[in-house]
Formats: sequence, C-alpha cells, structure tokens
Amino acid sequence: MLTGPSSRAEQLIYQRRAAEQKVSAMQTKLKQEFHQSEFAKWQNKGKNIEINNQVKQRLASLRQSSNLNLNARRYLFTHVGRN
Repeated sequence: MLTGPSSRAEQLIYQRRAAEQKVSAMQTKLKQEFHQSEFAKWQNKGKNIEINNQVKQRLASLRQSSNLNLNARRYLFTHVGRN
C-alpha cells in the first residue's frame, strides 16, 4: 500500500514540486494564448489587406468600364452623330 511522505522535509519537497509543476503549466498556457493571439492578429491584418485589395480591384474595374463607355459615346457622337 502506498503511503504519503513520512517526514516533514519530504512533504515540503512534494509540495514544492507540485507548485513548480503548476507554475510551469500556467506558463505554458500563457505562451500558447500569446501565440494564438498573435496569430489571430496576423490573420485579421491579412483579411483587411485582402478586403482593401478587392476594393481597389473593383474600383479599377469600374473606372475601366466607365472609360470604355465614355469613349464609345464620344465615338458615336463624333462619327455617327454628324452623318
């Protein structure tokens, strides 16, 4: 049958080891949470950049379409409208 520590010194050693393991586990958890937080920040930054790029592409597409329509109207006005 297993028995607990027999002397006060052994009890203190076991208590100290348990406390060190608890601190170590807490430090590990803090490091993991920090890395998860940094990764989330990185992902959010990437999303914002992606959204900005999509908006820029859409605006460029609209500008190009608008310019094509304008040029077509100018062409029609100068070539077809005068006949």
